[in-house]
Amino acid sequence: MIHHVSIEADDPMEVATVIAKLLGGTAREGFPFKHSCAAFSGDKYGTMVECWQRGKVVSIPKSGAGEFEISDSGTRQEYQAFHTALSVELDDDEIMAIAKDAGWATAVRGNGAFSVVEVWIENRLLFEVLSPTQTENYLRVMT
Repeated sequence: MIHHVSIEADDPMEVATVIAKLLGGTAREGFPFKHSCAAFSGDKYGTMVECWQRGKVVSIPKSGAGEFEISDSGTRQEYQAFHTALSVELDDDEIMAIAKDAGWATAVRGNGAFSVVEVWIENRLLFEVLSPTQTENYLRVMT
């Protein structure tokens, strides 16, 4: 089970706030680090999406011990291979309305076995958001 993922955002608090709306949860600024924000689902699994300022990276401590190091990468990727699928309690129209209010692109896409609502976070990072019906179909195919 994945309990949280970390993503980059130009506006971490705005992104955390919108993701929290999709999850039916809350957003918190400065968590778990001063430069990041988080969207909490409030579910029994502690599902969270951590939103870091774009360009920040985590690395192994040079000393080999202690906490990881946070630094500036010096680069700003426009797109990336990372994406995730989130199950929510909203229908397609509600998902798309929340994303549209944020100015983000959306599309409903399917592969024949199941479909997802693509939500393009800040129009550059893909989240596949699944309504309850889409989640049922996904689980039927994937488990």
